[in-house]
Amino acid sequence: MRLPWCVVVAVFISLILATGVAEAAAWKVISSPSPGVTGNELISVAVVAANDVWAVGDITVSGGATQTLVEQWNGTKWRVVKSPNPGPSLNILNGVAADPGSGQTWAVGVFFNANGVSQTLTEFHP
Repeated sequence: MRLPWCVVVAVFISLILATGVAEAAAWKVISSPSPGVTGNELISVAVVAANDVWAVGDITVSGGATQTLVEQWNGTKWRVVKSPNPGPSLNILNGVAADPGSGQTWAVGVFFNANGVSQTLTEFHP
């Protein structure tokens, strides 16, 4: 007996959704600072140790400028770590990598200079 195509698809989708719901239940939300006025975005994360995790992204501040956002997890909570913003209006960190051996952390992204030209952005935390 052949099942209609729509029945096969419906069963397949049901199995995917059931699996996704079970896996999603294992996640829990951890509160982190959102210092921006309207936009707060974490884009990338890197782990040095269980009590040393870094996340980067960007925030929107008053006046609409975008600034870099760096947060560090100390094993208990997230805290904002001050980071450079070389551009006058747009600064974003898109990626972060950490070396567990040395504890050094690197972040990369983009900023627009005073002439509105995009420039690479590399930041380092020893």
